[in-house]
Amino acid sequence: ITTGEVVEALQEPLKEMVENTRLVLEKTPPELVSDIIDRGIALCGGSALLPGMEKLFTKELGVPTYLVENPTTA
Repeated sequence: ITTGEVVEALQEPLKEMVENTRLVLEKTPPELVSDIIDRGIALCGGSALLPGMEKLFTKELGVPTYLVENPTTA
């Protein structure tokens, strides 16, 4: 399996993750969204370890994003 095949296979799931996060932010009360914008979005879970996840979420959502300590157990 090539890097290109892996990247291609992950495109749609990553797009869905970003879009679902966007939908949650749109439904979140403004006072909470301001806290999220100030503090950033915490990425956790195994997919958070994929290279470029922080940049992807920050770029697509316009909100600072960071990787939590020990993301697989958070």
